[in-house]
Amino acid sequence: MKIEQVPAIRGFGWVLEGFAFVRAAPLVWLVDSVLFIVALGILSLIPLFGTIAATLLQPILVGGLLQGCRDQAAGGPLQIDHLLAGFRRNTQSLLVLGLVLGLVSLLLMLVLAGIVVAGGWLGSVSLNPDAPFGDGSDLSPQAAGFAVLLVLAVGSLLYLPLAMAAWFAPALVMLDGLGVWDSLRASFLACLRNPLPFLSYGVLLFVLLLIALVPFGLGVLVWLPVMFGSVYVSYRDIFQEG
Repeated sequence: MKIEQVPAIRGFGWVLEGFAFVRAAPLVWLVDSVLFIVALGILSLIPLFGTIAATLLQPILVGGLLQGCRDQAAGGPLQIDHLLAGFRRNTQSLLVLGLVLGLVSLLLMLVLAGIVVAGGWLGSVSLNPDAPFGDGSDLSPQAAGFAVLLVLAVGSLLYLPLAMAAWFAPALVMLDGLGVWDSLRASFLACLRNPLPFLSYGVLLFVLLLIALVPFGLGVLVWLPVMFGSVYVSYRDIFQEG
């Protein structure tokens, strides 16, 4: 699969064109966004099983909404049942994708938890060399700060490759029928080849998210579909669909 390099300015264009999808069908996008948030939110409240189910379900729902974007781009209407389109095509691959991403995320969380413990202890030792190993039950503020900074730094380095591999994977599985590993690899390479567009894109999305959170978080109901639309536009740009 050919992966294109696009100009840095396209990062802003992805967001603007993503908003065009929402503007074309605002009520349907609003309903789909609410259903998306409610479905995953309710499942996440159920201990263990619900969290697993939400992890498996997310790529299916995302894939369905991206199919809705494709249909909109082709001149068709967005429908509420686009949210469930992932249950009608490539469902097994989307489920496996959710499982893989969930397991990798869990592994990274365990690694970071270990770093919290080790970072706190190292911070304590650096401030009090005579403290015995394991004597971290009463960490100083400086040691706690050291642990937090260490987790943030290492966590960013660990989660960035995962985010790169996951970003286009649902689109590639749902829209192109790629296998799980091929979609993860292609997504990672696409992000790697386009650092500047993704930098501008990420900054703009983050700023818009902060704005969306101001009115009691209600702006997320607009931000979320804009984000899905922008994912489809960036996928179409980089993988030259259409």
